[in-house]
Amino acid sequence: MESLRRRVLETTPGPPPTTPIAEAEWWQLTANEPNWLVRRARRTAHLLRRLPLEVWPDELIALFEARLADRVASGARELDVAWRRRAEEGAQPLMSCLTDACIERGLDVDAGGARYNGAECGFVGLANLADGLLAIKKLVYEERRMTLSEFDAVLRSDFEGREPLRQEITNRLGKYGNDDAEADRLAARLVAHFTGCCDRQRIGEL
Repeated sequence: MESLRRRVLETTPGPPPTTPIAEAEWWQLTANEPNWLVRRARRTAHLLRRLPLEVWPDELIALFEARLADRVASGARELDVAWRRRAEEGAQPLMSCLTDACIERGLDVDAGGARYNGAECGFVGLANLADGLLAIKKLVYEERRMTLSEFDAVLRSDFEGREPLRQEITNRLGKYGNDDAEADRLAARLVAHFTGCCDRQRIGEL
């Protein structure tokens, strides 16, 4: 992964995706966007535009997986801090009464009383992620019909003037959950990676 990262940085014009400059550019681009999902999508697109054409397919997904692993780990750390703060400063007596083992242990649900930790990782948008990556693979890297930047511009304009392309993506390209082997394999890979990232985290162990 380190050799891949160096290769990407060497072949990508401008600041690398992980620099403060790239982050600052993204914040400037999305500062007035109230919807956090839109902000996140634009951030991903902004960073993907900096990747070279040659890193698809497996290397591009590997870079995405590395960034996802970092986000899961940082999210788990933030949740663990919040969980520990609740254990020290708060209490949930009603929930503790209804949660197995809390009464037997004489501990609040947030203080280690529960037999099973209630924290979870939510992987929302799997189908969109797999379909989107597959569309990038087909249109940008296999058919070479546009660059990442050009595809990003199409998405930002909500396919203005490109209705045939939107219809093609909707109706021709493979979709997860529709008996498309390639899309299903990609989704399975993403799920396996995400669950592995989550399995490595520990939250609320006091």
